[in-house]
Amino acid sequence: MPKVAALISSLIIDRPMCLSCITTKAAVSEPSAELALELIKSVLVLRSETGRCRTCGATDVQVVSVRPAELASDPRMPRTEPQSKMRANPTMPRWTSNGARLIADAITDAALCVGCIIRRTGVPRARVERILATLAETVMITRDVVVCDGCLLTREVVRLV
Repeated sequence: MPKVAALISSLIIDRPMCLSCITTKAAVSEPSAELALELIKSVLVLRSETGRCRTCGATDVQVVSVRPAELASDPRMPRTEPQSKMRANPTMPRWTSNGARLIADAITDAALCVGCIIRRTGVPRARVERILATLAETVMITRDVVVCDGCLLTREVVRLV
């Protein structure tokens, strides 16, 4: 059961998903998924609301998610070292060493607006566009005006293809 709970946790972090998609993606039965969600609820703050499933696109369904901001503010979550202490060279700005990697990882599985990229990665706004331009030289990046997977607002989004 803990493995199923860990898998489901990773599926629903910052990505609202309906129970049907959770059971399909985790390859478990509905009762097993519900038990795992109860276990997750004892550790994390779960949001259960009516909305759009980001996996199948169904609307007006009950979706479950965990938002990273809620994880950080949850007193039950363990505290870690500050980012500056985790870097190999703490005098170097955070975006210099991993900004491109953070942005590429963020837009690989999601279409995100610049605001959501900033919130997920912590890279400064001025640097995001420069990193996106640099990434576009080596990989295919598309820009469309559609619903952002992060904030659910219609905006210009960036996606790694």
